[in-house]
Amino acid sequence: MRESERGQGERGNPARNGVSSLPLNDGTLTIGDDIIIEGNKLKIDETDASQGVFFRLADGTEHKVTRRLSVNQPSQIIARVPAAVPAGKVTVIIRTKFSTGNKTLKELREIVYKLPCTAKA
Repeated sequence: MRESERGQGERGNPARNGVSSLPLNDGTLTIGDDIIIEGNKLKIDETDASQGVFFRLADGTEHKVTRRLSVNQPSQIIARVPAAVPAGKVTVIIRTKFSTGNKTLKELREIVYKLPCTAKA
């Protein structure tokens, strides 16, 4: 799933974002395994409960990654798909206030990966 989608970055600038599952590369996210999320201005303040990596199910239910992120950088996040995520279609969402350097946004920014993902056991 190295294909990228166009999201909206800070102030409407396009942000290039992609998600891939290790070692799969076909839109499948293995529950309990790590995924790589690449893009711009992704870094998450893990002390802020409103920020994080979320998996939204078709019914709108969301599951947040509660395990510490393996990598948490402005251009890349590595997160583990929570065991609570059931098999099926999911949408990957990043919520952050990161801007650049030490600057943070006042409002939460949501980056939604638009290509279809499927969680599997």
